[in-house]
Amino acid sequence: MIKKYRFCFFGMFIFALLSVYTPTGVGSALSVLFSILAFLFFAIFLYYFIRVKLIVLSLIIKDIRNKMR
Repeated sequence: MIKKYRFCFFGMFIFALLSVYTPTGVGSALSVLFSILAFLFFAIFLYYFIRVKLIVLSLIIKDIRNKMR
């Protein structure tokens, strides 16, 4: 899970940099393609991030319930 998390963040970072610093210019089709790819990696990154946070939150709630018994 953590490797997917890091890979998505790295992909988002690289494609965001490529969309800004393309040699053909800022408004080119290649720049737009890179920004779309960066957004897709960002969406996948958010999915894994929220999924991990929900798993951790459910474990904390389960632990609190067990301590209250």
